[in-house]
Amino acid sequence: MRLFELKASGQVPRKAGAANIEWVLPTQDKKDKNKLMVQSPHCKGRTIFLPYLDEAEFFPLRGGEQFILIVPLEHARWVLFGGTDEASAFVVRMQDQAAQILRQGEQAFYDSLKPERIKELEKNFGVTALRQGDWFCVPIPTTWENLRIAMIALGHSKTDFQIADQKKGIPIGNTRHSLCGGQVHSPNYGRGTIAEGTLRAPDHKDLVLNGPHILWRTEMVDNRSGE
Repeated sequence: MRLFELKASGQVPRKAGAANIEWVLPTQDKKDKNKLMVQSPHCKGRTIFLPYLDEAEFFPLRGGEQFILIVPLEHARWVLFGGTDEASAFVVRMQDQAAQILRQGEQAFYDSLKPERIKELEKNFGVTALRQGDWFCVPIPTTWENLRIAMIALGHSKTDFQIADQKKGIPIGNTRHSLCGGQVHSPNYGRGTIAEGTLRAPDHKDLVLNGPHILWRTEMVDNRSGE
């Protein structure tokens, strides 16, 4: 439903699970008085700050725990996914196709978050992926020694394998998620890597990965989101 319709009925959402929602009106551009500046979405503590535009569309998900907000802009649109996950507030910008998938139903949207290659790995290995935020982790039946032999045979360098410090950690995929106290192969190689250790991120519970795991980030999150 569009925000102006929700406003007319006094039902503009103020909560999404444990998270509070604060709506921020656009402001006038100081350089061009005919142009409006739209607030970028972000979180602070348990509060999600969202841009308010009358024509924006709000879709509650999982009984109001989460939501999709589609914000029309002058030459594009934002598809924002937010709410409560692991008792913490979050909001990320999604690929535009997420809005199209949502039209197929809520379950179709959530199914699309798990990458197809992760689903294939689950099927082939007979396992269930672990998840932390938008990262999925699948245990693979091999050893690090076998991985090194195979990767080096394919032309990878020994330096592609890194030991992660327990406290400092190594950032994964240029996001806020870090691997601590383990080892990782090419941690900043696109959306995926291989790792073992403890995966840590702000506002998420630690995820312990015993043995080598393939880590892959959902393709549905826009690369400009640093979740």
